[in-house]
Amino acid sequence: MDYANEVEWFDTHVGKAIKALEKKGLLKNTMVIITSDHGMPFPRVKGQIYEEGFHIPLIAYWKGKIISGRTVSDFISFSDLAPTFMEVAGETPHQQMTGGSIVKQLFSSKSGRIDTSRDHVLLGKERHDVGRSNEDGTDLAYPVRAIRNDSLLYVHNIQPERWPVGNPEYGFMNTDGSPTKSYITSIKPDDAEYHFFEMNFDMKPENELYNIQKDPHCINNLAEKPEYKSVIKELRTEMETELIAQGDPRTLGKGDIFD
Repeated sequence: MDYANEVEWFDTHVGKAIKALEKKGLLKNTMVIITSDHGMPFPRVKGQIYEEGFHIPLIAYWKGKIISGRTVSDFISFSDLAPTFMEVAGETPHQQMTGGSIVKQLFSSKSGRIDTSRDHVLLGKERHDVGRSNEDGTDLAYPVRAIRNDSLLYVHNIQPERWPVGNPEYGFMNTDGSPTKSYITSIKPDDAEYHFFEMNFDMKPENELYNIQKDPHCINNLAEKPEYKSVIKELRTEMETELIAQGDPRTLGKGDIFD
């Protein structure tokens, strides 16, 4: 209920901001982008590379320029927003920016897939919170790289020997406190519900693969099935080829800088 109230509160203030722009005569010359934090603050969501942790809302509004009532299925990432703003402002995006402008998608009159090349998105995680360390006390990242297309999500947990949500002795700090978290972390290995702890807080395998269309909550890891070995190889090659082109230190074998 509190979470729903937060959404309503945010929506109310967006409305007030729109009215303020209109009152000042600025609305016709203002592009409004509305998005959200990455995932609900619940176990297995925020800070995790699963569908509910990274598939977030995006609404674009520009009175008289962006045609309303459309739903676009092109994959975009947060890194695409800065190049978009720069293009709209008449500036050239910086060469270090790995994202690409979505002006074409915003100003199109069509729905669905506008650019056929935008059929996937790359995802990544290094450090999201404190609470994961080695013996000398170094605060370690939890490196993940992933690729999501229309049907599949492939996740590569690069250091699966580390605790993904923070070390137990620090209270799994990468998940916000809640009654749900308290209940799940209290489950013991010999309890019938221990699989809930394993799903949310335990160490993960190196490879994860989920059929998003059939399994949007990412419960059934297909990477454990031999028949998906070639699919994983193909997705990982596509992902790492793009990451290398972007200069990703982790993929280039220089990931220690994140620690």
